[in-house]
Formats: sequence, C-alpha cells, structure tokens
Amino acid sequence: TTATTSSSANTITANGTPKIEKFSPFPGAEYGVGSNYGSVFFDGSNDYLSFNPSTNLNLAGDFSVEYWAYPHSLSSTASASASSFGGGYHSASWFVGYGSSNNIFFYTHLNASLINATGLSLPLYTWHHVVVCRTGTTNAIFFNGTRVGTATSSTTWTMANPCYVGVQKPDSSQGYFNGYISDLKVVNGSHSYDATQTSLTLLTSPAG
Repeated sequence: TTATTSSSANTITANGTPKIEKFSPFPGAEYGVGSNYGSVFFDGSNDYLSFNPSTNLNLAGDFSVEYWAYPHSLSSTASASASSFGGGYHSASWFVGYGSSNNIFFYTHLNASLINATGLSLPLYTWHHVVVCRTGTTNAIFFNGTRVGTATSSTTWTMANPCYVGVQKPDSSQGYFNGYISDLKVVNGSHSYDATQTSLTLLTSPAG
C-alpha cells in the first residue's frame, strides 16, 4: 500500500511493478506497514504511480513539492520525480525532473524550464533531498538544503488528471525515473519553506 495524506484523499495506482522497500533516507528509522519510513523503487522502464488529484492541489499561490531520491541512473530524456502532464501538454502543466548534465529543473509547459539548476553534484546510489517551492512570486529549487535556482512567476500550475510519480508522461515513454523515491509531499498554500532564502534545514524525519 502506498499512502496519501490529504484533506481530499486520492487513490494511488501502481503501474508496472514499482516496489515498496524498507529503505529510507532517515538512518535508524524503523519501517512498518502504514509508516513513512520506506521508499518506492522504480525500474526506469515502465514503473510509475498515478493518481487523480482534486482541484485543491492546483498550485495557485504559495506551494511546495519535496521528496528524497536515490537515483540508479539519470536519463537523457528528462526523468521526472513528479509530473502533472497526464492531462496533456496544456499550458499550466509541470514536472520536476532531471537531465543528463547534472541538472534538476522545474519544467512548465508555459515557460519550458522555468528553473534549471545546472552543474550540481548528483552522485548515483546516494540519497538527496529536493524542494521546489514558491513564496509570493519567487519560485526556487533547493538541493540538499541549498537554493540552486530561482525564477519569478505567479502562474497557477494545475494538477491535471492523472498525475504521476516516477515518470514524465508514460503514454509517450518519456522520462522514467530509475531508483528510489521517498517522502514525496505536495503542499498547496502555506508551507514550511521560504523561497526567498538561500538555504533551509534538511528534515530528519518524514515530511508527511
């Protein structure tokens, strides 16, 4: 079972054979069914999760998208950790993804790579933490607690049906993620971070 916590519960569907594992970015944490101390493994071929969000996840003002990832490989086709491209390439669709040049980006169909953080150290087989957030009109990416890119935008980004975890858009075989993703959280509204700051404190327990 993969859980979602929200004021409007969403059913998550596993596609392919993604596996829940007792593997966590939080050392010493004890895994248990129903707890957050685990992760999902994606094989980079046809594994992903999908869900149909309610409109309360349309990112109209302040928001945050965060997760831990443990990549086994980084694709040249923009592997995505989280994506709203399920409703097609409409102007307000978005995804958080990786390129093959040690970059993480927040891509929107309206603005292309709204934020493209390049030149990062993205070692394989190592946990890292990513936050994409907006405060006011400042949008930012934080990598392992350090702000690595910013952009100015007040556009409402929509969560079209369905949304994906672990792939950009499966019907075109684009951007499958290979590795583990843990503790993915999307917050619409007031969140724990400040996009105008240059650093943040890394979590030592699940965000959920």
